[in-house]
Order: sequence, then C-alpha cells, then structure tokens
Amino acid sequence: MPLSVDGHETQCRMFGQDAFAEGGAVLMVHGAAMDHSIWDPVLPALERHDRPYLAVDLPAHGGSAGGALATLADMGDWLARLADAAGMVRPVALGHSMGGAAVLEFAARHPEMGSAVGLLGVSARMPVHPDLLAMAENDPAAAGALVGKWAVAKDGPREAAEVAAALVARSAPGVLVSDLKACDSYQDGAASAGRLQCPALFILGEVDRMTPPADAEPLVGAAPCAHKSVLPGIGHMMTLEAPDATYAALDEFLGGVGEHSSK
Repeated sequence: MPLSVDGHETQCRMFGQDAFAEGGAVLMVHGAAMDHSIWDPVLPALERHDRPYLAVDLPAHGGSAGGALATLADMGDWLARLADAAGMVRPVALGHSMGGAAVLEFAARHPEMGSAVGLLGVSARMPVHPDLLAMAENDPAAAGALVGKWAVAKDGPREAAEVAAALVARSAPGVLVSDLKACDSYQDGAASAGRLQCPALFILGEVDRMTPPADAEPLVGAAPCAHKSVLPGIGHMMTLEAPDATYAALDEFLGGVGEHSSK
C-alpha cells in the first residue's frame, strides 16, 4: 500500500493501521539496496500476535519513488516524515544493517517520536572496501553476488544468500553505490546511541562477517538503556537465516517495552 512522503509514492506493507495512533506500532526499515521483503519471514508472527506494523521501502528502493537519500541522517529525518504521514504515534522502530543506522538516527534526532528501537546487524562504523564500491557502480549483479555470499553464515541456508543477492542485483541503478557511500561515511553511531531516550535492543549474528558483534559494542555501551541478543551461528541476514529466533528476540523485547527503564 503506497503512502505519499515528500510528494513521492512510498511503498509499504501495513497491518493494523487503524491502531497506529495508539502508539507502539512497529516500523521496519531494510538495509542497503534491499526492500521491505527482508521482513517477510517475521511478519506472519507479528500478525498472529496482533502487533500493528509498517514495513517500508526507502526512497528509490523496491516500489518507492524518489531519489536515494545520501546520508544516514537524511534517512532518519525521512523516517520521521514517514511516521507522520502514516499517522504512527511513538512507534517501535526496527532497522536492519543500514536501516538500523537510519533508525538510530531517527530516534536520536527525533526523541519525541519513538518508543523503542531494535537494531539488527549494526555496527558503530560501516566502512566499505573501495573494490566493492567500484563493483557496485560498474557491475551491480557481481556486487549482489558478493554481498549475498558474505551476508549469511558460511554454513547458512543457500536460499538466504540467493535472496539477498537477488535483492541487491535488482535494485535501481545507482542505489547500491549511493547506499554504500552513505554507510562508508557514517561516523555518528556512538554519539547518536548516547543521545537515545528510549530502550534499544541489539540483535546480532554471532558469525556475522559484515557487521561482527564486537563492532556493535560502542553502540551498546553508549545507549542509556541497551539490551542485547546474540543469535548463535547466525550471520548478517538474520531475518532470512533464522526468522523464528529473530522474532523470539523481538517478541520478548516488544512485550517489555513499557517496562524497560534506563540503566
């Protein structure tokens, strides 16, 4: 279902939108060059538990129009405008990889808007190798295959790697390199985590080769109310590799959002 944000059609998958104004609905944001479908494996569980949600395609991603946003701060501000357009009051914002950094910026820059954040597969810095940047610009299909290979555990499900690779490969021209540059230039993670005024859950893959759990520690240490769940044997694409374990970690956190207090 499309929404209009900044005058552009924005593609979303929504459930229970009549309850968005009640607070606590779940807003979900994908990673670089992907789209809202990375959340598909966990959406049925949200629906079974009657948790309202909105899974969005960022501008220029998936079915959304507009140009790709150049910085993580821009993405965070855009998410605030999306929440307003959708009538979401104090959502729980979840983000994967680049989307996690975007959610972190959303919550840090607009503290009045979010009730909690869930950050999946994130790190304080997200440097990108120059060779991958060049490949993203010149051969997106090859870049997608490389991302797919590294985004799952070495012995992880092949289908998860194939889905990740396909999503990247079919992204619009220029989107992958724009997203990777936004990640590469991001330096504000720890400072933004320190400004959070809401609980934060970090879901990390034990064998994530793209954002290793140790690289999230500056964020975990800086966030005033941090909770951490490390998924054993899981890589970067946890929603595709282990949707049940991912949802279990989310469900426990979502159920206690109102009970969490600052450490």
